Amino acid sequence: MSKSEVNRLRSIRQYLLIGLSFLFSGGIALLAYSPSNGLTVSYGFIIALALGLNVLLIYQIQVIWTEINRRVQSEKMIQALMTKREELEKELRALYAEKEQENVDTRNADQLLEDLVSEVQGSEFQTYVDSYFQIVGKEWQLMQGLLFMRQEDDVFRKVAHYAYYSNESDLQFVSGETLLGQVVKEGKPLYIDHVESESIVVASGTGSCMPCSVYIVPFAEREKKCNGVFELAFVKPLDEKERELLARFTERISVEIEKKA
Repeated sequence: MSKSEVNRLRSIRQYLLIGLSFLFSGGIALLAYSPSNGLTVSYGFIIALALGLNVLLIYQIQVIWTEINRRVQSEKMIQALMTKREELEKELRALYAEKEQENVDTRNADQLLEDLVSEVQGSEFQTYVDSYFQIVGKEWQLMQGLLFMRQEDDVFRKVAHYAYYSNESDLQFVSGETLLGQVVKEGKPLYIDHVESESIVVASGTGSCMPCSVYIVPFAEREKKCNGVFELAFVKPLDEKERELLARFTERISVEIEKKA
């Protein structure tokens, strides 16, 4: 039975009790009435007593009804609070699980970073950079890679490459020119997804081949000066976690690259 039906039955019972009280009072008054004596004082007293009992009964019913309504409202409030508590507990458990997963992902990413850095081999500059390109190709599906480094005349020139077959051997730029120059100037990585414009590819220096995404990662700044930048072209998009790990990996190996240059 629903709560609305329960409340309706309670109202009917309340009205029945009031009606019965009036019938009972009327019965008392009829029994106490004597036609021969008429309306005596004692008869008036009986009628007043019956009316008083009716008033008392109605008042008591009203008090009980108010208490019932109060309890019903309290139960509804408690139920609403319990439901809200369950929802909050569910959200809290989800947040704990998400936080734990983030901690696991962070630990895994840190361990993977250390493993990748340890795989980069080579005592000479060229072999060390080639090892870096090979690892990026294996882990992130690198299609092309270029390394530009600052020369004594402050011009950035291509010093190493991966799977690059353009006839333009003397690629160079200065800070502020093209996409590479902007990245050098700002000192922050730049990611370009869904590369469709040939001008973007040419301006960034990857030649005529059309990659799916391009990630330009500068060396960590040394004395407020960026000394090198990688331009990496991929056959697939990179999500945020992949870009973050690649940027951290590049930053770690760039220290050795500058030492070996």
